[in-house]
Formats: sequence, structure tokens, C-alpha cells
Amino acid sequence: METVASSTIICPQCGGENKIPTDSRFLECEFCGSSIFLDKSKVVNHYVVLSNFDQSEAIGNVKRWMAGNFHVKDLDKNAQIAQTQFYYFPMWYFKTVKG
Repeated sequence: METVASSTIICPQCGGENKIPTDSRFLECEFCGSSIFLDKSKVVNHYVVLSNFDQSEAIGNVKRWMAGNFHVKDLDKNAQIAQTQFYYFPMWYFKTVKG
């Protein structure tokens, strides 16, 4: 999977743009060597999941799904796809702890 964008932080000393490491609370600026504290307590991560198939494959997938046993008989043969369009849907991801 390709990375679309990465998180960065601007160094308060030199203004250099640094990639934020996922496994550390401190960062050494790539440009001036300053130590930067990373307060991740209020960080909201954003992800984009890229599509791994094109429009014709998507149509084939939905037709195979409509042909399954859990739907109206012959749905794949009787339904006509009027339009296809790719959408990104926002969703929330939650991590929980046992409590």
C-alpha cells in the first residue's frame, strides 16, 4: 500500500519540517539538531485507504455479490447499474481497553 501523506512537525527553532516518528516522544530536528517534545495526547490520526481495483473490477465485484445466495433470486441478472462513482467515506476507528 502506498503512503499518501505523512505527519510532520515544524521545528520551533529553525522552521524545518520534520517527519513525526510513531514510536518516540522526542524528535531531533533533521536540520538544526534541536530536541523537540512531541505531545501526542491530543493528536487525531487521519488515514486514507486507497482503492485497489478499477471501475470495471468494482462492477464485477458488485455483480458477484448480487449473485450470492443471500439476495433476491437473479438480482445480478435483473438489476441494471445506472451509474458508478468512487467515494471516500469518513469513519471513526476506536481502540479500547478491558474495563
